[in-house]
Amino acid sequence: MKKEFTILYYGLFGWRKEDAIADNNRTFTCYKECGLGAFVVAIVLLILLESPLIHLLLMHRSTWLTYLHSLLVVYGIVWLLGDYQAFKKKLISVSPETVQITLGMRRSFSIQRSNIHHAQLGQPRELNTLITVQKGQFETKRKLPGYNSFAALGEPNLHIVLKNPISIKGKFGQQLILNRIGLSVDQADQFVVEVNRPTQSIQVG
Repeated sequence: MKKEFTILYYGLFGWRKEDAIADNNRTFTCYKECGLGAFVVAIVLLILLESPLIHLLLMHRSTWLTYLHSLLVVYGIVWLLGDYQAFKKKLISVSPETVQITLGMRRSFSIQRSNIHHAQLGQPRELNTLITVQKGQFETKRKLPGYNSFAALGEPNLHIVLKNPISIKGKFGQQLILNRIGLSVDQADQFVVEVNRPTQSIQVG
């Protein structure tokens, strides 16, 4: 619930909010290359085009449904704008000690740089390979264990390989064990160089 209120806050007032970043951190955005802005604009336009027709249909059936529909339309648009603003304001940052992965209000976790084996552009083919997992009498297809993509939209353009697995909280409270992490970062080449740079020589930009 707190996350929902925060997203709504970003939707209403996020354009004038600046999140604090430490001076010795190098920061990166993660919403431009994946086309998140164009996606949000397209969805909002679709809502605005369809909403008047639905509104007219509901007016002849139920007044309270009409009001409910209007409320949901406003909530949906503000939520989409808030989610986008959060991606713009909350940045991925690299410090001498950690890499802070912040994806708007959807996800936030840190990785100790001493635990990073390397970062690499692109996505190895084997990470997209589906393996068969037997569950009782049923078989399911899933990606290799220990890997998860955290791209805001679409496929990641880089991945981070860890020395030792880390545990983070998933969408519904379950624990995710990760040893490879996929990301879509706007300045992917610079991000990879920065993460792979020895911590003694990290640059601030």
